[in-house]
Amino acid sequence: MVNSFLPIFNEKVEKMCNLMERKLNNDIDIYRFLFNASLDSVVCTAFGFNWSMQNSRGDEIHNIITLALRCIQNRIQKCWLWWTPIYKFTQNYTWETELFRKFYQFTRATLELKRIDLSEKLDHEENELAAAKNENRQNFLQKSLQLELEQKWTEEEVCQELDTLLVASIDTTATALYGTIIMLAIHQEYQERVVDEMREIFESINEPVTNDHLKRMTFLELVIKEALRHFPIVPFLGREAMADFPINEGVIPKGSQIFLNVLRMNKNPKYYGENVNEFYPERFLPENSANFHPYLSIPFSAGPRNCIGERYGWASMKIALSHILRRFKLTTKLRMQDVIIEPSLLLRICNEDAIHIERREWK
Repeated sequence: MVNSFLPIFNEKVEKMCNLMERKLNNDIDIYRFLFNASLDSVVCTAFGFNWSMQNSRGDEIHNIITLALRCIQNRIQKCWLWWTPIYKFTQNYTWETELFRKFYQFTRATLELKRIDLSEKLDHEENELAAAKNENRQNFLQKSLQLELEQKWTEEEVCQELDTLLVASIDTTATALYGTIIMLAIHQEYQERVVDEMREIFESINEPVTNDHLKRMTFLELVIKEALRHFPIVPFLGREAMADFPINEGVIPKGSQIFLNVLRMNKNPKYYGENVNEFYPERFLPENSANFHPYLSIPFSAGPRNCIGERYGWASMKIALSHILRRFKLTTKLRMQDVIIEPSLLLRICNEDAIHIERREWK
């Protein structure tokens, strides 16, 4: 399925780059471009709708998701808001309710449009869900509706899965890309090494990325891994202890809710050495990471609860960066210590208008 999405990724990222061209020689809020392009890709690949989302519609979804996550985080951090009867009297509750109403309006309307489309096709004796299932090419929305049809999911479960997918796939991809771009803009020597790798792989500036190209982007992969170490998309992972778990001289009792501080683990010199605060992609070379614990670097989590979109994420990030770096030279006035992060439900990089873009000379 991911391989079949590559043409869509290329199309949406090229559109993003064309929009960025209008901002040449300016400092831009590149995160907005990345978010809208990710939204555009997800709506097309996961929902099957080739809508245009790299415009004010994308900006609206961005604002809704960003503000809703802040409302949720605000409630989590203030224990007196945990009791719902009290929470309903707060301004935070009013904002959250309105934001979720707008968000659900988008996802429910998308779902309803798909139901209408499927019904009209059935009237013409075309069973889209059955055909996609038989050919093993169901997208996420088709799969969800198939499970509902088989009475394995309820309508409410379908809605919840669509909501989760939309938030978990768009904001995370955009943040991971933004963190990588900031690091490449600060560390020009690594940006040039990635561009040199692109010159070896691609014949032209606009050549579409194929699966073979992705396999050859080895140094870019190291750069992304190191950026994700500095900016883990999900800074805290929640788990439940399924049995009593001995640790140090104590025990975490069965049934306990545990939060793992990924952000802090990623900056622990015990695991990453004394240069832990430096940007050093070579630390993930096979010869340097051979002794890493399997669960040390977990940008997509790990184990039975790992991210189901990991392959999707890697493909979309590599394609986006390969197009951007072939088209633009990225610079910034920021230094490492100037980058401001907000670790909450999802990590957020707070620096805006931080990236300056210029046209890159290509061969």
